[in-house]
Amino acid sequence: MKTKICKNCGKKFKTKNDKQEDCNESCLADRFDKLSNKNRKIARIFAKTMGYQSMGEVRFKSLCNTNGIDVDYEVDTFDYQHKPQKYTVDFSSKKKRKKIYLEYKEK
Repeated sequence: MKTKICKNCGKKFKTKNDKQEDCNESCLADRFDKLSNKNRKIARIFAKTMGYQSMGEVRFKSLCNTNGIDVDYEVDTFDYQHKPQKYTVDFSSKKKRKKIYLEYKEK
């Protein structure tokens, strides 16, 4: 593990990932919210490299983390309709014995 300094808040953090520049997803979302207002194309590319489909999903995950809601991203896939098709839910959260599925839509 390496100790790095967050580009957004300046705090020290430990990581195994050489490319990680932010201490958590909240700092990451803050930094790239500013970027996305200037250049949406760069923000979209960034979101994809982080494994998300959009900056809105990055912001949603950050909002959940900030409020203490533990969510997983695209871990559950379901079969649906008559022909075998698959659908992957954006976020899921498990509270006690119940699982909640959340789908993020930008507009």
